[in-house]
Amino acid sequence: LVFMYTVMTGASASLMRSAMMYAFFVAARFTGNPSDLLTRLSGAFLIQLIMNPLTIHDTGMQLSYLSVLSLALMYKPVRAIFPYVQSKREDGDSIPVILYNRFADAFSGSAAIQLGTLPSMSALFHSVPVLSVPVNLLVVPLGLITVYLGASAIILSFASMPMALILGRVTDAVWTAILYLTNRVSDFSFAMMNVRAWKSGIVFLYFALMALASPYITEKKR
Repeated sequence: LVFMYTVMTGASASLMRSAMMYAFFVAARFTGNPSDLLTRLSGAFLIQLIMNPLTIHDTGMQLSYLSVLSLALMYKPVRAIFPYVQSKREDGDSIPVILYNRFADAFSGSAAIQLGTLPSMSALFHSVPVLSVPVNLLVVPLGLITVYLGASAIILSFASMPMALILGRVTDAVWTAILYLTNRVSDFSFAMMNVRAWKSGIVFLYFALMALASPYITEKKR
């Protein structure tokens, strides 16, 4: 189903990356082998280059792989800034604790991606987004809601097409809100900051420091 959806939506380089990483994850679970994010990312990257070496020049592919690589390297270091909070209640965490941890998770993921894509953004667009992290705190949850609403509409269509159409309109309304929000933010004069392309030596040093700060280096294998 994942590969069918990928093909139906155009099979872009970023979607192929996502589909292959999911396939590696399922295969690892099925065979009982450990599944590591960096290993799945490397496997998908290798297969895509074998299938079409020219995809390495695809901007979407570059940013897609850099985003996942950034999550693998920098999510835990950024998340460590926010202490993990657990409620002392026996019936589970309280709502404020849950909201705090969800906010810390979302902020850390967005900030990690921002850090990892800075060199590429400066080289490709000579600018970097300033408001991407706070905007993602709103857009990502809304985007997740549309996924659940869309899937529910598809399932509901087998029982009641009119009800499915109503749910589809709600999904469309949420997407319209997302587009409106992102368009309004992009109109701000300070939404993007112009920068010069980084020199290759600085890029190498930057990613070397990211690797050194990553859990693959700082955490000891058990």
